Amino acid sequence: MTRFQKSVRNHRLESWGKDFVLLDRRFQRPARGTKAEILRLLGLSGDYTGASFDLTMTRRPSPELTIGNVGEHIDEITLIEMKTTAKAIRNKALGGFFFGSSETQYHLSEAAKDRILWAFVVLNEDNDYGRPFFTLLTFDEVQTKTRTKRVQFQVNFAGSEMPAPSTELGPFPSPDFVAGDLRS
Repeated sequence: MTRFQKSVRNHRLESWGKDFVLLDRRFQRPARGTKAEILRLLGLSGDYTGASFDLTMTRRPSPELTIGNVGEHIDEITLIEMKTTAKAIRNKALGGFFFGSSETQYHLSEAAKDRILWAFVVLNEDNDYGRPFFTLLTFDEVQTKTRTKRVQFQVNFAGSEMPAPSTELGPFPSPDFVAGDLRS
């Protein structure tokens, strides 16, 4: 599977995970502006954006959260960070659940304290429940369950201020080494 195909598959899986969690009417997917307002009201804006968390949860179903009404519900709002897998995970103990996370997600979880939960979604029926499920963990619980973690860098090259190509090898493949039927 190519990296691009894997990325598309992972994005689709995340989307299905969100849709599955949203079956519970306490959860919502607020618009980006509403998410930014939630962060502002919680005193978390500045270092974090609406992309820093996935969903919100309230204690009971509430009207759609908007910039205009989020202040009325702020005391009931919990931020939700999503992690989704299609792998068979036995139960809500989540043994063997593998996921990626950013430093920003960890910092937000430390800053938000009890105002954020992590939703671990299993979109597989091969488990003790015989159906897909999700469970919610506090950040402390995530850290307690963590067996190992490693740092992975995500790198972006500079844009227009990038120096002109000089000693880099490439571009490849060279037409001189491509089979004739693949050149056109």
